[in-house]
Amino acid sequence: MAQFSPPSVQEQISEVFGKITADQHYTKYTGILNGLYNVACLSDEEIWTSGNDSTMKLFSINQGSRLKSITTKSGYRPRDIAVTKSGDLVYSDYNDRTVNIVNNEKIEEVIRLQNWKPCSVSKNRNLDICVADNGLIGAIVVVNQAGKLRFKYTGHTPAPKNKPFNPRGITTVRVTSLQLIITMTVSTS
Repeated sequence: MAQFSPPSVQEQISEVFGKITADQHYTKYTGILNGLYNVACLSDEEIWTSGNDSTMKLFSINQGSRLKSITTKSGYRPRDIAVTKSGDLVYSDYNDRTVNIVNNEKIEEVIRLQNWKPCSVSKNRNLDICVADNGLIGAIVVVNQAGKLRFKYTGHTPAPKNKPFNPRGITTVRVTSLQLIITMTVSTS
């Protein structure tokens, strides 16, 4: 009897993106996309990616081909990407200090604030955009779809002297009726 062995995740990724090699210092992606930094699932068959340039790319996993490319407004690489429930692409621009949404290939600025550096972005089930800011403010900023501030979290008050709140990543999950925002922080000391 013949046995079926599905390809490993590594083999599937290599088919779409090329060969992945790693050593103790870095991971190198060669093939369709060099310097893969972010992946956001649009569907079971399509993924948005961003790398070390200003272009976000939509790929078909089944076909192994690029379907669409969007270049950031600023010309800088996006720091993070996410996909909304309705299928729109959201990206944070660390250098431009903005969060933008792409709808029908048109880029709309959702948030622009002074003294902040949006490094990570996620969208929750309430359709709010949640952003980890590790600039001067060091906060989690949550705005509604229209870009109106819902709340800002700056860590424990008062903050420990040598441990400022410095969020570097964010994701949202739904636990029963409670919406949690999970962040990753890095100590600067």
